[in-house]
Amino acid sequence: MKKILYYSAVSICWIIFLMHLFGPFGGPISIYDYLRDGFYSEKYLQKELLIEITKPVQLINQSIAVLFWCSIFLCMLSIFFKKIEIKSKQNIALVSILIILMIVFIPKIYKIFL
Repeated sequence: MKKILYYSAVSICWIIFLMHLFGPFGGPISIYDYLRDGFYSEKYLQKELLIEITKPVQLINQSIAVLFWCSIFLCMLSIFFKKIEIKSKQNIALVSILIILMIVFIPKIYKIFL
């Protein structure tokens, strides 16, 4: 069961990466834009989450984008780590997917309770 979850997590990360690279999201420049502008758009932060855009908020937003893409790449590339045993790879994938899910869903949960 853990192997199925591991390969599912790796597949999901590859799909996310390939969609941003070749899909309708704008190509490799979109990844750079996420890192430069932050994961969440300023409009989303201001209108939906009612957060004022300041320099610390922008820095946190950029840090979230870096964490998101590092998690994607680490999970994706874990399949190529030959010297690491499969249990460690599974743990890496599990932590990466949990980080990705938290980044995506915590603002939505925050908005529900706001």
